[in-house]
Amino acid sequence: NHMNEKPAWVEALLCEKFFTPCGSHSSSKKNERNIFCLDCTMGICQHCLPNHSHHKLIQVSFYIFHPLITLTVSYYAH
Repeated sequence: NHMNEKPAWVEALLCEKFFTPCGSHSSSKKNERNIFCLDCTMGICQHCLPNHSHHKLIQVSFYIFHPLITLTVSYYAH
């Protein structure tokens, strides 16, 4: 049943290690990966946003020491 299939990005999102330093921006401040790109199926930091400007993104934050995923899909606008 096609309705029971989960999107490919769901598994990648669940396996992603958020709030770790971004490998591409290790020398930058505020380089923690707290954004998930649905199109690339990977966690990114705020410095990665220009390369994902037309992609669907989900922001991940902490709420009382637990990860919280914002369900609103947003697009980065420069």
